[in-house]
Amino acid sequence: MTVKPQDLEEALGCDAGDLERLHGEAVPKGLSPGEARRILEKSGHRFPDRAKVVAFMMCKGGVGKTTSAFFLAKRLAAYGARVLAIDADPQGNLTSAMEPESFGTAVDEETPILVDVVERTVEIGQAIAALTPELHLLPSTPMNATLEGKIRDLHKNPSLPIRRLLEPIRANYDWIVVDCAPALNLTNTAVVGAADQVILPVSPDKFSLIGLELTFKELAQIEEDFSLQVAKKIVFTRFDARESTSNRYLEQLTKAHAERMFRTTIRTSSDVKNAISQRFDLFALGRSKAREDYDALTRELLELPMMGRTKDEAVAAGSRRSS
Repeated sequence: MTVKPQDLEEALGCDAGDLERLHGEAVPKGLSPGEARRILEKSGHRFPDRAKVVAFMMCKGGVGKTTSAFFLAKRLAAYGARVLAIDADPQGNLTSAMEPESFGTAVDEETPILVDVVERTVEIGQAIAALTPELHLLPSTPMNATLEGKIRDLHKNPSLPIRRLLEPIRANYDWIVVDCAPALNLTNTAVVGAADQVILPVSPDKFSLIGLELTFKELAQIEEDFSLQVAKKIVFTRFDARESTSNRYLEQLTKAHAERMFRTTIRTSSDVKNAISQRFDLFALGRSKAREDYDALTRELLELPMMGRTKDEAVAAGSRRSS
C-alpha cells in the first residue's frame, strides 16, 4: 500500500515543493503509510486519539456496502491510519476481498470470529489478524450466522456487547471499520451500539431508497430504545452522469438528506469489480473513476483540507469521462 505524491498534494492543497519540505527529503513515487502519516501530521492533521468506529449498514444488498468498506479501510491504512476492519456479515465478503491468505492468515471453520469473541471463548486479540502493520482484520465465516442468537441469549441489552468488546482496543487504532450484513437484526443493533458513525451506501434504484428509509427507521428505533445518538452519513454509489435515473435519484437524495450526504459521489466503474476479482490494487491505477472517488471519500472521512466531490462536480466529472 502506497500513496502517490500527487494524492497528498491534492489532499493538502500544496505543491510538490511544499510536499518535499514536509517530507524532509526527495519524495519517492510511492509514499509508504508511515511516510504518509508523518507528512499529514507535520501538516497539522491529527489522527484520532482513540478509534472512531464506522459501520457500513444498509438493509438492502447490492448497493456497494462491502465494496465501500473494503476500499475505505485499505485507503485509510495507506494514508497511515491504524485500521481494524471487522467483518460482521456471515457471507464473509469483506474477509474474502482482504485476501488474508496472501498475508499468511488462513480463514476456515477453526478461525476465531466475532461470535467467538461475543461468547468469550476467545479474547478479541486472538481473533484479529495483522495483515500489515496498519491494517488488521477480524474475519468472518458462515458461523457468524449464529451471532444474533448468542447476543439475544447472553445479553439483556443488545446494544452493549460489541461496544464492550471494542472499548479496551480502541486506543490501538485510529479507525475501526465494520461491514454489517444487509439486514435489520440484533447483530446490527450491537454494531450501532458501538458505532460513532453509520455510513449508508445508496445506489440509483427505488428499492435502494426504500432500503434507506427502512434503515433510517431502524436506526431511530435503536437510538430511542437504548438512549444512543449516532451520526449518519449517506454515500451515493454507482452514479452514472449519462443516465437520467442516476441524476434524478441523486437530486432526490440531496434534497431530502442534504445535511447527511457525503460530498463525494462514487461513480460507476468496472475497476471496482475488477480490482477485487482480479486482486490488484485499485489505488495503483493511473486514471480511474473508482480510484479518484474512493480516495476522495477517504480524504473526506479524514477531514483533510481538500475534501470530497460535490454533486455538481461529480456530474461534471462523469460527463467529461463519457465524452
